[in-house]
Amino acid sequence: MDIRRFVTQIAGKKAIPWYLAGGVPAANCVAAYKPIGAIDIAASYINIANPGTYDLTAPSPPAFDAAVGWTFDGIANYLVTGITNGAAQSWSAVIKFASMTNNGRPFGSYDGGYGFFIIPDNAGNAVTYINGGNTGLAKTPKLLSGTLGIAGANAFRNSMQEAGTITAAAGSGRSIYIGCMHYLGTPGTVNFFAGSISHIAFYNTDITAYMPRVMESINPT
Repeated sequence: MDIRRFVTQIAGKKAIPWYLAGGVPAANCVAAYKPIGAIDIAASYINIANPGTYDLTAPSPPAFDAAVGWTFDGIANYLVTGITNGAAQSWSAVIKFASMTNNGRPFGSYDGGYGFFIIPDNAGNAVTYINGGNTGLAKTPKLLSGTLGIAGANAFRNSMQEAGTITAAAGSGRSIYIGCMHYLGTPGTVNFFAGSISHIAFYNTDITAYMPRVMESINPT
C-alpha cells in the first residue's frame, strides 16, 4: 500500500463528533454544547451541532474556565436554550458534570404535567431520571460527578443502561434551561445546580440504541 495515499485518505476523513457517536443521525441532534475547551465564554454558548440555532442566552451566567467548562453557583446561575422538548418521552439528553454539591437539576423543564430533567443527588441517595411526569426512575447510589442520560423511557449512567424504565406522562414541556430546571415559567428557585458542566446535548428522538457510544465518546475528554 502507498503509505502517503493511506495517510491522505485518513486525514481527509472527518472525525465523528461526540454527540453523534455510534451513528446518531445529525438531524436528530437539536443542540450540543461543549464549554470545556471553548476559547471563551461567548464561544461556549454556541450550539456546535447547529451554530446560530438555539445558541444559549445567559440571564445569569455561570463562571467559565476552558479546563472545566461552566461552573454554576447553585443560587442564581442558569442558561436558556430556547428549546421546547416534545411530549410523551419523545426526546433524549446527555450530560457530563462534576463536583456537584447540592440537590439541584443540571438541566430541565417542567410544565406541571411533563418533566424533562435529572436529579443526580437527592434525599434518598439516588439519581432520579425524569422524562415524563414527576415520578421518574430513582436508582442508587447518588452521583456527584459523571455522565448521565435519558432516552425515551430509559436511563443511563456512565455508559451503562439502568434497570427499569421511567414513568411516562403527557404534556408539552417548556424551554429547557441549563443550570436549573425551568419550572412553570420561571427558574426553579430550589432547583439551581451547584457544580460544573463540560458537555450537554439534546435530541428530538429516543437515542437509546446510541446512548452508550455517545457517553463513551464524551468520557475520554
